[in-house]
Amino acid sequence: MKREKEIVRFVFSALVVLQNSLAGRIDDMIMVDVDEIRKSYQHGLIEVKLSWSKNIYAEEATYWQLVVGSMDSMLCPLIAIGAYVGAMCDHDALTKHQDREIPVVEPEVPGWFLKQHAEPLLPGLFRIARDVKLTKASVRIRLQRINAQENIKNCSTHSVRKKACEEMQDCQLHRAISVQRGRWQSNEDRQASSLYHKRLNKGYDYQAAECLAGPLGPCRYEVQNLTATICDIILPAGKVLSPGVQEILTAAVIWASKDTIASELLSSDLKQRITDYQMAHVNFQPSRQRVRIHINRNLVNVIDDLNDGSMTGDMEDKVELLISEVRSLKRQNERESQLNAKRFKSLNHRVDNLSQSVDRVISFRTGNVSNDNGNVNGNADLADCKTLSQLWAEWQFGISGNKPASKLSMAERNKKQVKHRYQWRKSFWLAMGKLVLHTSAEIACDRVGQVYGSHLPGGLSGLCKRIKADRLLTNYYEKFPI
Repeated sequence: MKREKEIVRFVFSALVVLQNSLAGRIDDMIMVDVDEIRKSYQHGLIEVKLSWSKNIYAEEATYWQLVVGSMDSMLCPLIAIGAYVGAMCDHDALTKHQDREIPVVEPEVPGWFLKQHAEPLLPGLFRIARDVKLTKASVRIRLQRINAQENIKNCSTHSVRKKACEEMQDCQLHRAISVQRGRWQSNEDRQASSLYHKRLNKGYDYQAAECLAGPLGPCRYEVQNLTATICDIILPAGKVLSPGVQEILTAAVIWASKDTIASELLSSDLKQRITDYQMAHVNFQPSRQRVRIHINRNLVNVIDDLNDGSMTGDMEDKVELLISEVRSLKRQNERESQLNAKRFKSLNHRVDNLSQSVDRVISFRTGNVSNDNGNVNGNADLADCKTLSQLWAEWQFGISGNKPASKLSMAERNKKQVKHRYQWRKSFWLAMGKLVLHTSAEIACDRVGQVYGSHLPGGLSGLCKRIKADRLLTNYYEKFPI
């Protein structure tokens, strides 16, 4: 862009690429601080914690999420963040501001769930200068300029978050995975059992990280004999980052400097520092290793694309991987067998109920009730009926394995969960008992619905109340005389 500081280009790229990797909101990404990026226990990868997320109101509710490199350099957060850090030449350019005015909204404060965190005055990780923060307005303005130049329509800062979710959907990941990755608050989070479960499912987090690395897959970078002194020379501003992060970012930018496409993502100052060190000391031999997510949450090296595709990892690792996969498949097979047994039992139960229902429908339509007295040994309960035919069948035969309503005893009718329904349905049953003396049950149900309005507000309960108000069925006989 014209008439803007060069640092804006790199901080904007780092912000947007990391936003895509975390499926984050732009408001939350700008709030990321220097100490909220750390080295992962998985070699060569980092973890990020969004403490300012929309649905987070307490420190213990935050969690660290895995961020991997990408075989597509344009989507690689390690290169993007490394290029941004490398664009700063001062050692204290990313110094953390201890007095950043971090607000804390406690649940005891009235209306705490409606309150947004007030933005601090001083910058976090993403900044224009040591004491100048990157604002949301500047990000939106730059994006609008890019849209105008590239003729892109309907692309906003929230489009990155939306596209990340669509990418996880295209990878056929479960919705719970995208909910966790994007830090949405689901109904399950409000359940009491959530207190006894882990806040972060590592398996879900790793699958989301792998998917958001792009179609080419995730990777990590490695440089042999990389020391802290070398990292301080190449990324001087990265010295204030958490232990190990500077080394990971340095390995990423060294590899990018030797790649034709990725080198365009680095600043001229950063590339010059790398070149000067190689001329004065030794030529770097970086490697980019493709990784994949294993079901037991281990990252496994598959290929080193700078070493002629030679396989990495010894035979014992590969054998262990195969054994663990076999065990996993065995567990899945056992689980599926148990589920299939439950499904088969449920299916048999449904078939039995269906056969009984067919017999009752035949009895209902022919008016022959002498051969079926219903399930007299069934549950003393009333079903959730949706039609008048079901109400009448409930009186004669019972529904869903329940005892016929006509066979309920006084004590059973007065049960708490039965009494209310029985009272307002009784008027319909008494009316049908009179009508079936001269009209078939099927026709009588249809006519009652027409006269007393089964389509009116109140549903079946409202219809039964209107029948109760017309005990002699005067309205019915006026329309359908005998």
